Amino acid sequence: MTNKNLDIQLKKIICGMSNNEITNDDIYDQSNLIDDLAFDSITIIELILELEEVFQIEIEDAEVEYETLIIYEKLYNFISSKNT
Repeated sequence: MTNKNLDIQLKKIICGMSNNEITNDDIYDQSNLIDDLAFDSITIIELILELEEVFQIEIEDAEVEYETLIIYEKLYNFISSKNT
C-alpha cells in the first residue's frame, strides 16, 4: 500500500467512526482525535479494533503509547510501520 493510499484509507476510517460530520480535509497531521475530532474513549477502542481488522495488524498495549493512538500523524506512522 502506498503512503497516499494509507493516508486516504486511514482518514476514511476515522471520518466514518467520528460522532461529528468530518471530512478528510478536517484531519491534519497534528489533529487530536479526542480534542479536535470529538472521539471518546469507546470510539478510540472501536477504532483500534477496526484498524486491526482492515490493515490485518495486531496492536498490543505494550508497544504503543496512548498519544500514538490519538494524534493523527503518530497513528499514521505507527500503522505505516506495522503495514510493511
